[in-house]
Amino acid sequence: MRQKKVVEAKGRSELPRAEQSAPRAGGSAFAVFPGSWTSNLRGDLTGGVIAAVLTIPMSIGFGLLAFAPFGERFLSIGILTGLYGAIFLGVVALLLGARTVTIYAPRSLIAFMIGSIAMQGFAKPPAGPLGQLEPYYLAGALLATLSLAGLIQMIFGAVRLGGLVRFIPSPVMAGFQNAAALLILYSQLHIMLGLPSGLPLWALYAALPHVKLLNLALGAATVAVIWIGARVSRYLPPALLGLLFGTLAYYLLVAAGLEAKLGPTLGPISGGSPDGYYFGAMLAFAVHRAAIDMLPTLLLFAFSLAVVASLDTLICSRIVEGITGQRTAANRVLRLIGGANLITPLLGGICGGISVGPSTAGYKAGARTSLVLLVHSVVIFAVVAALAPQLAKLPLVVVGAVLVVTGVQLVDRWSLQLVRKVFSRDRADWHSTALDLTVILAVAGTAIAGDIAIAVLIGVGVAVVLFVLRMSRSIVRREQYGDEVRSRRARAAAESALLDAHGRSIVLLELEGPVFFGSAESLAERVDAALASGVRYVVLDFRRVNDLDSTGARILLQTHERLKAQGAHLLLASADAAPHVEVALHGMGVVAAVGAVFADADHALEWAENQLVGKLRPAEAAGGEYPFEQLGLLARFTAKEREQFRALLQRREYAAGEILFREGAAGDELYIVVSGSASAKLTVAAGGQEKRVREQRLVSFAAGTPFGEMALLDREARSATVRADERLVCYVLERSAYERLERDMPGIAIKLLTNLGAELSARLRQSNRTLS
Repeated sequence: MRQKKVVEAKGRSELPRAEQSAPRAGGSAFAVFPGSWTSNLRGDLTGGVIAAVLTIPMSIGFGLLAFAPFGERFLSIGILTGLYGAIFLGVVALLLGARTVTIYAPRSLIAFMIGSIAMQGFAKPPAGPLGQLEPYYLAGALLATLSLAGLIQMIFGAVRLGGLVRFIPSPVMAGFQNAAALLILYSQLHIMLGLPSGLPLWALYAALPHVKLLNLALGAATVAVIWIGARVSRYLPPALLGLLFGTLAYYLLVAAGLEAKLGPTLGPISGGSPDGYYFGAMLAFAVHRAAIDMLPTLLLFAFSLAVVASLDTLICSRIVEGITGQRTAANRVLRLIGGANLITPLLGGICGGISVGPSTAGYKAGARTSLVLLVHSVVIFAVVAALAPQLAKLPLVVVGAVLVVTGVQLVDRWSLQLVRKVFSRDRADWHSTALDLTVILAVAGTAIAGDIAIAVLIGVGVAVVLFVLRMSRSIVRREQYGDEVRSRRARAAAESALLDAHGRSIVLLELEGPVFFGSAESLAERVDAALASGVRYVVLDFRRVNDLDSTGARILLQTHERLKAQGAHLLLASADAAPHVEVALHGMGVVAAVGAVFADADHALEWAENQLVGKLRPAEAAGGEYPFEQLGLLARFTAKEREQFRALLQRREYAAGEILFREGAAGDELYIVVSGSASAKLTVAAGGQEKRVREQRLVSFAAGTPFGEMALLDREARSATVRADERLVCYVLERSAYERLERDMPGIAIKLLTNLGAELSARLRQSNRTLS
């Protein structure tokens, strides 16, 4: 019968290490017999048997859960479809290229979804035109819906939606989990009480006189054995241990003459190996007159099941990945499980996903290659073919106890933590807690109320709304003004003082995340607020921006126009950090309109500082050499001392782009810039796989500033390369002249060293301020 892999946890199927070194035959379909199967034969056989033993009781229970809405006449069909699912899911995945130890089988959450679809689509007279038809048609209709859901999962993987499915918020998935847990528990209530059929809550009180207490006690005892099974036996899985205990206790009580106080067994199960019966049922449904009328509903149900099953599979995939260390891409996982879920219902089994429990047990037992999937399926097939009549003798209450434990374990633990936070005195982040609980209750309530498709739509809608809300938060990672952060341009004391006093006219906004219709508007408001406070230069750093849509680009254009109208400037930095962002900025005309586009925020700040200084000191900005007597390096020099010092200097001129000295070269000269500017740069690795290098600017020296003092004082090699940015004029103090200064004019030498110390101290303070 259909092997349904008990996919109970979250984990991504992974590539076994043993198979990573072996040829994968291209991972193509029907490459079923990799040579690596012989590398770990004993471990895979043992792991497959243990995984199968763990899967069988849960697959029986999940099959019953999926077909429970149709009533007792479907018990036999439910058992077979659950077991067939456990058999064929793994085999089909193997044929499609699965190469991991991940076990594929029926899942509790997916079985709940199938049961909900059965109830809403077929069992309820208003919703199910087939409700009064024989089981043959109903089984065919449900299995056809499951096969369609598998096709949709394959499409999700083919169009690479695996990453997007993971963005469904945790509260949405928690809502489905909790709804499934509660409904699984409720669906087993009448079985545990020994009542003939399910009852609405308001009818339970009237049915109390008919409750079979002995049956309830047996069910409770079985639940207890399963719950503590891991501590009772190291060799038998808890579910199997509980099944054996409950069955033995049941027949001992029957032998004692207490059969009347107990519930029934599963009843006759026809068939053993699949024979195409259910495929015929699907064809019979397809030609039934009700099929066309139900097609839109079935498509909606199939899509809902595909969304929840895909998310469940990807979560389980992560868990198994962490245990086994075998990695498989999310979209490949969806294609594999989608293909298995497409074909398995055609063979008579319910669909499923990744079964964490059996996957973990098989791996710990020694499984390391995909051979474990085949062993797992063969063992379950052998049990079904040989023992189908014996399965009919299983007590219904014992199988119900397995599902009760499954339901309790399915309750989302994070939801319980949120509830505890609500009733505790901890009110930190209560807005987020209240929102999460509201979403959980809305999704769970809708699913429990009986409309699983609406619950899925609510979940997807909530995901979209929360995504937009969270992405619409401010994308400004950091906001800094010109009196807090400076460019790497070293300036004379007078210019530095001006920037300290008027630096609030410059603001640097470091952006992070997507600039789109939601976040761009908040950015525009932030810029408007800065403009109102007196800012005249707005630098937008795009280094961490990962996306830009047309709406975001239009808002940037509108912001530029508003700034321009008020005499302010918008500067763009690192616009080429992300290629698609650069393309959008050019394509939407933002770069052409703004004009002021810089390689990084440092150069943008430098431009803004130059413009600000030029407005505040127009005479100096007009050009000409820096007045020698105003050099900061000559502070406290007398006129005579300045003349004596000037006599020791050489005047040198350099063309734009000319190198003054290179990193690592010998040198012992001090340079004083009096016209133009020069930049010190380091050669650094560019990153990436290619071994490339690039130049990183350390600092630029403006007129009035010195550089090269380190080599003059310590006689070490040059620490950076210095190149003229434009036509450059410097006064140069050579080592021999400095030694003469020390020997013949010690007073001037002391003042020079004092001023050099003050210059270095100012640079260190500026660096500290920038870093802080």
